[in-house]
Amino acid sequence: EIPNISFTVLSKNTNVIEGKNTPAYKKYKTVGDEGKIVINSYYFPGWEVLVDGKETSVTRWGKLKLISFDIPAGDHLVEVMFVNTKIRTIANVLSLLTLLSVLSYYVLLGLKKRQLI
Repeated sequence: EIPNISFTVLSKNTNVIEGKNTPAYKKYKTVGDEGKIVINSYYFPGWEVLVDGKETSVTRWGKLKLISFDIPAGDHLVEVMFVNTKIRTIANVLSLLTLLSVLSYYVLLGLKKRQLI
């Protein structure tokens, strides 16, 4: 079961301060020793983790495959964000083009019917 808090720290001497927590963007400040942080969101392609603006590797943690990553020792700004993958972007564009095509068809069909009446 996923806890009610947005993250879990898996090291004793790492403190995490939550700055922002939305479904697609999370921001934290970390202080202390190196450690591992688990974000209480399911991993899915498109999640990225930046530590001080540099991308870090994301792993799946536990049986629920939650987002996890390692933090180096020291003070760091951590950003976790969900971004579109290439395939998702292509699919979104194709969906939009399909919608526009269907709408155009019905608009033209309606104009044609008006001319026949």
